[in-house]
Amino acid sequence: MKATELLAGFACRLLPGGAPVPADLTIENVTSEPGKVTKNTLYVATVTPMRDGHETAAAAYMRGCRLFLAERSLTLPPDAVVLLTDDAEALAGPLAARCLGHPGRELTVFGIAGARGKSATALLTAEILRRNGHAVGTLTTDGEDDGTRLTPAAPIVPDAIEIQHALARFRDAGCEFAVLEFSAYQLKHGAAHGIPFAALLLTDTAPAHVGRGEFRSESAYFEAVSRLFAEPAPLTLLPCMPIPFAAAGHTVCFGEAGAVVCRALPPTRYGCRFTLSDGKENYEIAHPVPGDIAMHNATAAAALALAAGLPLSAIAAVLPRLTVPYRMEPVAPGVFLDVAYTGEDLARALSLLRPDTPGRLAVLTGSVGGRARQRRAPLGAAAVQNADFVWFTTDDPDAEDPDVIFRDLVAGAGGAGNYRCIADRRQALLTALSELRPGDALLVTGKRGDYQLIAGERVPFSEREIICGAPH
Repeated sequence: MKATELLAGFACRLLPGGAPVPADLTIENVTSEPGKVTKNTLYVATVTPMRDGHETAAAAYMRGCRLFLAERSLTLPPDAVVLLTDDAEALAGPLAARCLGHPGRELTVFGIAGARGKSATALLTAEILRRNGHAVGTLTTDGEDDGTRLTPAAPIVPDAIEIQHALARFRDAGCEFAVLEFSAYQLKHGAAHGIPFAALLLTDTAPAHVGRGEFRSESAYFEAVSRLFAEPAPLTLLPCMPIPFAAAGHTVCFGEAGAVVCRALPPTRYGCRFTLSDGKENYEIAHPVPGDIAMHNATAAAALALAAGLPLSAIAAVLPRLTVPYRMEPVAPGVFLDVAYTGEDLARALSLLRPDTPGRLAVLTGSVGGRARQRRAPLGAAAVQNADFVWFTTDDPDAEDPDVIFRDLVAGAGGAGNYRCIADRRQALLTALSELRPGDALLVTGKRGDYQLIAGERVPFSEREIICGAPH
């Protein structure tokens, strides 16, 4: 695409005294990451808490880039064409969409926001659709999945440009639907701009990120979340609770009232039961994941599947067979995998298992190396306070000494003695499994994927394979 065609209609202007956009300049890529620059690239200098793109523009130039979009002047050689705009983040997604041929227009795109349950709702929705014959791509905190392969998430969350590239990959893979999870941080930085949503869903209104350094107040958090619901979409799906911002589009509520109604029934062991109704049909669902949150996530996913055109009967037929990887996922009798990596999440997960565990409730948990050190003591405290026995082990230790990680975890345990530290995660897991007795339960938390990061190397490691291959 010619650069002039790409930029047409966008609110940007040439840097005073700078070189004009060459009429024959072709642009094949839009990026905000210097490492992804090629010769025919438009580099967008966005500013985030982690990086100021203006300071890395020179690196993009060294890789062959000659067209730049920025919010202030750049110190570059005279053959660089610099365009100025007041809000680079607002233009990044729409520019990438145009460059890639507007991939979202060839997909039915659902966006999901909220404090809890985003990934679970997205993945449940995708699986409901897939089991009813549809091709679906998902972009969540787990990573990017086109239905045939999961690419684990990178350390840096996708920005508006990367989301457009994901949509292009979904389009090229033949997907019909794309289900996108948005954190409040992403929304604050314009990640949803330029996406033609078919429906938007809010999971809840809990301001879980306030006080963790991401947002100063509840109002700041909700202002970020509300940005998604200001995007144009024919349908907005909201939980049956007061919403602290206005939402555009036709609104449908789900939960204990509204258009999609969920009513709790006495639970099964390590599961939940509820009735699900769309006003015309009514079904009783036994979902194999415990807790009110699991029931709420299943209802939200059903609401999105209904928006996709599935009948409630088709949704009710598959929900009893669906679990979400690493979200209270039952992988063997009494053994569960969960992504919990904070003390709050771990305490909540253990509280779900406690009522159904007549024997000993154990947990195997650890912490990643080289970062998130402030989470370790609260994680250790939650483990010893909410489980009968704790196996502390490594997660992705990378280059950090496991003994240092253990000291931080044990610091939160206080004087409790109901734990043991085993650095080798495989050995820790096999030992924990060998000590399970009838009526016991084991929650395995933190680790995801099929490898472990040790000293900079990805070592093949699958907890699911270890658990399923161990005697029970």
